[in-house]
Amino acid sequence: MKRFRNRNLSGFTMVEIVMVIALIALAATLVVVNVDTLFDNADTVPTEELLFLAVREARYRAALEKETVYLRYDIPSVSFEITRENGAVLAQIPTDHNLRDDPLEVVFFTVLPGQGRSTTSYLNYEPELSPMSRVPFSPLLVSPHFIAQLNFRGIAPAFRFDPFSSVQFPVEIE
Repeated sequence: MKRFRNRNLSGFTMVEIVMVIALIALAATLVVVNVDTLFDNADTVPTEELLFLAVREARYRAALEKETVYLRYDIPSVSFEITRENGAVLAQIPTDHNLRDDPLEVVFFTVLPGQGRSTTSYLNYEPELSPMSRVPFSPLLVSPHFIAQLNFRGIAPAFRFDPFSSVQFPVEIE
């Protein structure tokens, strides 16, 4: 009995199989690198959100401690700190910045009271600002009307905080 071999069998050559495996490996490598970068950045909280968290925490700590507490930005530790009058730290909220490669500057301004009504529109009112090193929060859940300006990566967003609530408004400072 003779066996006939069909030389016209269809199939893949070894070179084609190796090329497909190489392409799959390349695609998998790209996916793993991008997913790793995505997970590295997923736990990064924007600096603005950290500022809002620090303001809420300062209001909470003032009520909890039943004394005036202060919010300030500590440059050496690159973090927002809530302190007592004597400087004892009650809470620290670190930022993702570092002093050498990604410095962050935070400036607090108190909004001074206006001079009363004028002929200009309230919307065009330019408040007088006075810089301050720390923002006080009283146990009565109030704070001065203040603006916090963040300077980092070439941008300088500023936020105006309502003295009686956690409402903040973006503002522009010249």
